[in-house]
Amino acid sequence: MQKNNFKKAVVPVALVLSSLSAFVPQAYAAEAQDNYTQLECLVAMQEGISPRYVALSRFSTTLSIDSNGCATCLGTAITNINYICDATLELQQKVGSSWETIKDWSSSGDMNSFSKSWYVASGYDYRLKLWVDVYSSGGKWVEGPVTYSKTVDY
Repeated sequence: MQKNNFKKAVVPVALVLSSLSAFVPQAYAAEAQDNYTQLECLVAMQEGISPRYVALSRFSTTLSIDSNGCATCLGTAITNINYICDATLELQQKVGSSWETIKDWSSSGDMNSFSKSWYVASGYDYRLKLWVDVYSSGGKWVEGPVTYSKTVDY
């Protein structure tokens, strides 16, 4: 009789424990996947890879400054079919703790490509800011993303 009571007590406990153990690896796997995804995003941002947008097929900036202080400012905003955008590329200088725009260029259409030069003063950090307003072919606003180049000190 004691064997039956033992079986009645142990079997339900064993079933509960085994069913719980099935969820633990999945929880850890989901957490690991989230951490891996966050790491991928951080690496992608450091490498200058842009996130995916609804209406943009390419959206990027690159800044370089030569030894004479000539800043080469590159920016691209290309939309998918049936979209257009108003794009503005800003060359920004860090003054104190804030960024101030010292020069900007604008373009509109489905293929906006900037390749501009501007001389900058030494002793500052610089970056590019590219922002766009994207519209459908019917004129409806779709998205307004912003991207920044890496900071360059000169």
